Amino acid sequence: WLPDFVRCIFEPVPDLVSQQGQEHRLHWSLFHLDSFSNATWIAHVDTDTVFFTFGIHSLLFDWTSGKPKAVHHALWTPYYVMNALSLGFEYNGLEFGGMPFLVKRAHAAPLRAFVTERMGARDFKDAYRRLIQRLEVISPAIGWWRRGLGGYVEIPNYHVIAGNYLWEKQRTDYFWSFHHGNQLGYPPRHSCLHPHAAAHLMRQKYLLSQHEYKALAYKIMFAGLTQDIVLLRKLLFSPGGLPHNVSMPSPWRTEAEKVVPGLDRGSHCPGRTEDVLWKAYLAMFETSQI
Repeated sequence: WLPDFVRCIFEPVPDLVSQQGQEHRLHWSLFHLDSFSNATWIAHVDTDTVFFTFGIHSLLFDWTSGKPKAVHHALWTPYYVMNALSLGFEYNGLEFGGMPFLVKRAHAAPLRAFVTERMGARDFKDAYRRLIQRLEVISPAIGWWRRGLGGYVEIPNYHVIAGNYLWEKQRTDYFWSFHHGNQLGYPPRHSCLHPHAAAHLMRQKYLLSQHEYKALAYKIMFAGLTQDIVLLRKLLFSPGGLPHNVSMPSPWRTEAEKVVPGLDRGSHCPGRTEDVLWKAYLAMFETSQI
């Protein structure tokens, strides 16, 4: 059963993609999200995403500049590194895994054009084919830290490619929240804290058993339904939208703690400490109807 607002669309998939497996089909589709909507902003949600709060539409955007900017969270991790290097991006090690992943519809076609140009291809289908071939060569040759995984080869990854493209080419239309970005050499203003609207269980699905994974998802949803403010605070402000351990303290300093200049991003983002954002979130509770 699906609610009335859900619309199922069947899309044509080239043989190049269908012969490669379901992950290729997923990422191919994401590159063409603008084909299925006329909305200004398009949000993509992985199937391992768990929502835990109301006010999602407010949390997905930053309004401090006077206009809505979609928020992109990123962590440092060697995740699909070859995708970035293959397209000539400066390696930054950032994983754009925050969900939902938002992109302006107007940026989708330029993204495909960018990939096509970088791959020296005649069209995007040809560019995707060339990218597959390039990754098959350089992944085992350069990815020394993954060689123990039995012939590790990256596939084209939409989130890494789109995240890097939006950062390099469309930066001012988005709000960037890089975890410890100032320590990685990024401008401090792009390292400011912003609450998560959902938890992305991208690693837990591999690390946990089926029953443990399901129990964790239910626990996260239950925290929102029961307004468990202790767990909600950890979910809102933990890197990736999910604390590694629900008993862990917050990874960000509170206003009552000493701020170390140059190390704590709270010192670069006045008014965006965890304490301030948490109080604003609690104020949303008071005005909500749930």
